[in-house]
Amino acid sequence: MAVLVTNDSWGCLMKYLLFAVIYGVVLYATSSAAFETPHGRQFSSNLSLQSFSGILNTPNAFVVPEGTFQGVYTNQKESVWRDHTVRQENYLFMVGMFNFLEIGGQLFDAPRVGRDLSGSLKVTSAPWTSKYSYLPTVGVGIQDVSGGATLLKTRYLVLSEDLWRLRLSVGYGAGPDRMEGVFGGGEFKAHDWVYLLGEYDTKEWNAGIRFVAPRFLNFPIGLTATVKSSLGHRPGALDMAIGFSLPLDFKVRDDDQGHNPDIAPDIAAPLVTSSNDRKPKSDSAMETSRMIALRNRLIEAGFFNVKVGELENHILVVEYENSLFNHNELDALGVVAGMTAATMPEHYKEVFFVLKKKNIRMASVALRLAELAAYLDHGQAHPDLLERLKDTVSVSTDTDAMGRVAYVDGDGNSAMFATSLVLFPGLTTIVGNEYGVFDYVLSLKVNPQMTLWKGAMLNAQWDIPLLWSDNMNKGHVFQDKKSPARLDRLMLAQGIKPLPDLLLNLGGGVIFPNVYGMLNELVWQPGDGRHRMQLIQSWGKNTENNRTNGDDTSYLASYRYYFSQLDLSLEGMLGRFRFQDEGCLVDVKKYFGDTAVSLYYKNSTTTLDKKHWQSVGIRFSFPLSPAKDMKHVYKMQARGLEQWSYAQETTLKNSNSNDPRGALNYISDVSLGVVPDSTGSLNIQYLNRDRLNRSYILSNLSRLRASWRDYLAREAPRTVAAEKK
Repeated sequence: MAVLVTNDSWGCLMKYLLFAVIYGVVLYATSSAAFETPHGRQFSSNLSLQSFSGILNTPNAFVVPEGTFQGVYTNQKESVWRDHTVRQENYLFMVGMFNFLEIGGQLFDAPRVGRDLSGSLKVTSAPWTSKYSYLPTVGVGIQDVSGGATLLKTRYLVLSEDLWRLRLSVGYGAGPDRMEGVFGGGEFKAHDWVYLLGEYDTKEWNAGIRFVAPRFLNFPIGLTATVKSSLGHRPGALDMAIGFSLPLDFKVRDDDQGHNPDIAPDIAAPLVTSSNDRKPKSDSAMETSRMIALRNRLIEAGFFNVKVGELENHILVVEYENSLFNHNELDALGVVAGMTAATMPEHYKEVFFVLKKKNIRMASVALRLAELAAYLDHGQAHPDLLERLKDTVSVSTDTDAMGRVAYVDGDGNSAMFATSLVLFPGLTTIVGNEYGVFDYVLSLKVNPQMTLWKGAMLNAQWDIPLLWSDNMNKGHVFQDKKSPARLDRLMLAQGIKPLPDLLLNLGGGVIFPNVYGMLNELVWQPGDGRHRMQLIQSWGKNTENNRTNGDDTSYLASYRYYFSQLDLSLEGMLGRFRFQDEGCLVDVKKYFGDTAVSLYYKNSTTTLDKKHWQSVGIRFSFPLSPAKDMKHVYKMQARGLEQWSYAQETTLKNSNSNDPRGALNYISDVSLGVVPDSTGSLNIQYLNRDRLNRSYILSNLSRLRASWRDYLAREAPRTVAAEKK
């Protein structure tokens, strides 16, 4: 006997199966003693199946956690065109910029309908209203912000309220493409990792279930999966979504595991509460021997240009150059400070740490030795020690103001001819255009860097393509985006510090591919570093570019303001950019640990055809190396890059009337608003990615203890193993 299974019967079967799964999860979650606590964790804010956080196709009034990146893939078809396409692929991402703002985007590809890349944002009142019971949280947002082609645009206002395990949301959308009218829905938290979802999205009712996998094995990555069915269109037919979340500082949060593995327990040593408690010792021979021991310890650890001495008023001075901790100079300072506090006699009340780059004294950080030792040893148990340490800190770029220092004699481990072989990937992408969803070129960048003398660096870079998409091949539409293996750069750069707050970098050679000339920078950073002025100038002869008659000239001026309370900088730049377009660039950058997220706007005009362009984008920059790189062996080192960046931007609607597609947001013939920069720039080689200033150091002083404790945890087992041998 044959059994005929039709599409309708299969849909009914899937619908009943879905409801059975949801009912079973609710019954199990609400009846099990292990799941009785309704206040275990707060509601998880996750990306919906649209480019905003929320339920399924509607938002709630909350945003994703600050400093979190979330990505989702879903095969859901938009209801307005689901009958006109055989499939739809959606790639969504979201970044929590602050505790009140999320910014993200969406790329979708639907044959016979369209392909589009769009941005979105949402603002919430949660930081201010969540403290008041029964006062709803308000969210305001927009999806598909701008551009020549808007297919998913909507603007909305939404209210949300949490009641026990239930989050209810209701709002109004202005459309015109999605959510036009009143919408609403609810999220039921059956367990920390299970959410039951239901909503009305102004067109139809939807139901679903979301699984939020708990963190495991101390990895910061979290996984999500969502199953959704429309109750008005083929009930039981399922749309799927899978996603992940990642903290941008790559740290496991306290609310993820209940602890922070980066905070090591305090060691069992007596708490030093004041520098007056330290008993001075006057044995100068012992002081000298300990200074020599500290110098040797720093050299053994791999630091360059090490000097240890004292000023006439019995102040200890420790000079060093870091080539190991390339995520952040504060990591190196924490290790040097820890070694100093553990090695030096109690006679010294104060210590000056002098940070060098290419043997140029960049800055000095003065600390009270007693408060430093107390914080490093007991900072977890006594949080007030950090504030007491901050009260004693003095940061200055005028390193000559210290006075004359009597150094102990001996090898300082000179950085002359020290060479770093920096290896990192290059990635060029073209996303969401009329020719394809994702085109790319993946290459290997080989970047040797050699220190020659004080302030001088020889820097070369080769680009070797490894993988690329078909559209990058010769004869295809993006053939000009892929180059053969080539020499990108061969430069000699000379850094000069003529004044305490003024830094100059002069460079010449092959400054860009096929461009021979000069690339110069000047940075003025007065006071505590909140204000920074920068000039960039390049001149070169291009052997293969006929667009500019072989001349490549750029000149840019910029001003940057740093908000230390938010670890946020705002920069404006104007002038002529790398590819001869003229205009301005506005960049808002926020750091999450060592990861920087930049939102930028470009407005420029090409010099030859006088086309005016505007674009917006988002950039992620982070170190592509371990927290501690390998030591130099015979002055040779292989390592990753201090700052690797990836940006995605889209051109806005323009008025280039001489182009039939001028009203669309399509790709320009040349890259626009490109700053003539290199891995040998001042910000990378000298200024700790623009973070070597008093404001940043004081705001992130807690990193000293974290890096010292990490160093002890990493090096102690090696020391024990070596001693056993």
